[in-house]
Amino acid sequence: MFDDLVKQGLIRCADTGEVLEEFEPWLFASAQSENLYPIMSGTPILHPNSDGFLETEIWTISRALAQWPEAGEVREWYFSRYGTIASAEVPDLDTAVRGEGYPGFWQHVEIPDFARELVSFCPEQRISSWLAGEKLGLGLDLGCGQGGMMQYMSSICERVLGLETNFYLATLANQQLPASEIPVRYLVPERGVRQSMMSKEPAPNALVLCGDVNALPFAAESFDWIHCGHFLDLVDDPITVLLNVTRLLKPGGWLTICTPWDIDEEGHFDEMPALLEEGYQQVAFADGTPWLRFNHKRRLILHEDWIWAGRRK
Repeated sequence: MFDDLVKQGLIRCADTGEVLEEFEPWLFASAQSENLYPIMSGTPILHPNSDGFLETEIWTISRALAQWPEAGEVREWYFSRYGTIASAEVPDLDTAVRGEGYPGFWQHVEIPDFARELVSFCPEQRISSWLAGEKLGLGLDLGCGQGGMMQYMSSICERVLGLETNFYLATLANQQLPASEIPVRYLVPERGVRQSMMSKEPAPNALVLCGDVNALPFAAESFDWIHCGHFLDLVDDPITVLLNVTRLLKPGGWLTICTPWDIDEEGHFDEMPALLEEGYQQVAFADGTPWLRFNHKRRLILHEDWIWAGRRK
């Protein structure tokens, strides 16, 4: 899928916006940029400062390469260029239990009875229900994590791309999406580790890129559906991100948003309602939608989401 989208000019240089050229089957660049964009363990890396990213994220990349072996040529290129791990400090990379966000995940996890109602209809399900019956071409999930929303999108779109800044999570998503089952391993406090196998529909039409939502490496008006899930509250300038997202959508294309609305930074979303009203025809929204997730310490965290769907005017 990646090669086809590069040849079509849909995937671009994250630095200059130019079309990409293939140096090797696993290495791409553009004429006016010094950045090199490798594919490692099946995951294309398209960060705007890819050289800096490849150097500073050596722990994350090494972990992925150790878990999902890569061809010797690619490994040699990476380690000869950026060196090996020098620090004994292991960063906190275990950000999610495998399979979280995928359909059926909560049926494979022991949670208190009072929390069952909170996972009976998750935001991903609600958004997907709003688009039920649609047959779309190319979709994009920004901040896709390990790919749970992409699993839903894969049944609606012919092809789905994801963009995730963490290389390990992006590569985990690329392992899980085409699989027919996912091992769900989690910790039950005072009882130990539990594991089960979660069956799922393979999604061979989905691919995650490792990149930055502030430097979207795509051509204008490429997508029929873009989903923004749980990252707009984390970026410094959500309005600029949404303006760039609008540029990537085809006229009439879908935009869906899922975000906590009540955050500590005052005024963070003040301009968003006017931007959406001006550029989109609202189709549906829901406020105060509760959902659960695990944090990196395997503790359940309760959120409330504002979810919205509209079509570009």
